[in-house]
Amino acid sequence: LSVYISDDGGSKMTLYAFMECAQFAKHWIPYCKKHNIVDRSPEVYFGFDTAWFPERDEIKVLA
Repeated sequence: LSVYISDDGGSKMTLYAFMECAQFAKHWIPYCKKHNIVDRSPEVYFGFDTAWFPERDEIKVLA
């Protein structure tokens, strides 16, 4: 994963957003690998169909 962001002001909000992103990725990437999810965009994964509903409890535990 590589990210480029320009934050010349050193915003605490940007730092917090990166920390939240890293925390989410720590759970999301292994989940995708375990379930062979190719398109790892959460928006796409949860947006197309409701096939993930049986896994809802497992996803909540990760959060």
